[in-house]
Amino acid sequence: MDIEFKKLTDLNCQIIVNISKDEIAKNYQKKLILKQKDIKLDGFRKGKVPTVMIEKMLKDSLLENTKKDLIAKSMEVAEEKHKIEYAYQPEFQMDDLDIDKDFSFTAIFETVPHIEILNIDKFALEKYETKIDDKEVNLKLKELELEFTKYEKTTNEIKDYDRVYAVIQGFLGDHIFHNDKGEEKYFSVGIGYVFDEIETQIKGLKTDDEKSINYTFAKDFNDPRLAGKTVIYKIKINKIMSPQPIKWSKDIFNRISPDITDEAGLKKYLGDYLLALENNRIFKKQQSSLREYLLGALDFKIPHKIFADGVDRLKKSNNEYNALSEGLAKAVSDNIDKFKIKFTEEMTEEVVTIPNAKKRISELNAKFDKQALQENKLRYYVSHIVKEQKYTPRHDMIRNSFSEVTTSLKLNPENFIKSPLGQQFYNNIVADDLENQALTWHLDNNNKHKSSSS
Repeated sequence: MDIEFKKLTDLNCQIIVNISKDEIAKNYQKKLILKQKDIKLDGFRKGKVPTVMIEKMLKDSLLENTKKDLIAKSMEVAEEKHKIEYAYQPEFQMDDLDIDKDFSFTAIFETVPHIEILNIDKFALEKYETKIDDKEVNLKLKELELEFTKYEKTTNEIKDYDRVYAVIQGFLGDHIFHNDKGEEKYFSVGIGYVFDEIETQIKGLKTDDEKSINYTFAKDFNDPRLAGKTVIYKIKINKIMSPQPIKWSKDIFNRISPDITDEAGLKKYLGDYLLALENNRIFKKQQSSLREYLLGALDFKIPHKIFADGVDRLKKSNNEYNALSEGLAKAVSDNIDKFKIKFTEEMTEEVVTIPNAKKRISELNAKFDKQALQENKLRYYVSHIVKEQKYTPRHDMIRNSFSEVTTSLKLNPENFIKSPLGQQFYNNIVADDLENQALTWHLDNNNKHKSSSS
């Protein structure tokens, strides 16, 4: 067996393997003898069927298995000798195996890029001072009161802390963008469950009252369909329930936490809880800042197929791109008969009827190229840290996250995890957890370095 290794580019490699006919014959004979031991045929005892008869029946299969075995062994030798880490499965070029001739094949593949841990001394963490005031604690205390108190139906006007049952529909022109089925929902007033403008304008309404409220979304709103747009929310009040004064008890305290025994303990518990949330929010913000920093600072080549898969994934998940692509395809197909010509790429501008569609797709393609390149670099970099630090998924925490989501969606966790979507969702949580561990490692190291040098 002769193996020649060639580096075609930084990441592209080629292996050319030549195997003598003697080695092929030896491997083939081994498989023939093994098959003879197992095969059963009428008129012969097990293991006594002549090899000539076996070859007549199974020669093609034996040759194929011999070829696969020789290729696998050759690749194992090459991997060990040249320390190869595949980024993708190799592509093979070869002829059929002939037992009377030497055999050769070529494997072309991309390797995992060489990655070094990035020095992030230049990355500046914004300093935060976390504290919780009485106002925040009291607001959280009020939320708990509303959760555990009893409610009574009222015909009075809506006021703070009432629980309102209403149908709220959002209209953008003639299009219903929110609650198109007109389903009833309930919410508590004065807690921030709905927009401040809506809360302000529904106070004073009574049961069966209806009202239309104009609302303008911010220009940077996360839904591009609504960003900067003025919409109308139509509201019909179905029922108003007023909270009754709460009577705190040991049972309620115990349901919140076994460590709480009185109202003073409850306030302390809420203060600690809100402080932990705030610290976690700041930590997540630091992680997000570090992630953005790394996305721009990582400098190494990414395997082409990994990059292409990343672009394809982004395209599939982008509604605007899919809509434009489908629109272009329809416009082209609708116009081919009209023009009585065979469609070519150069004719796109002539037959497409969607304004700026081709230009917009070109812009999105450029955006996806950049995004996929950065995301794949970060994914490789995170994988490298995870491997170096021997991190493993924190399964207890992951199971809790998975359970929370399935519960909120009213799904059976055991059935959902068996579905393709459930598997994908679970794998995404695992990937996020490993990324969090890698980013946390960077933040911890950065903080230690800064504190030791100061």
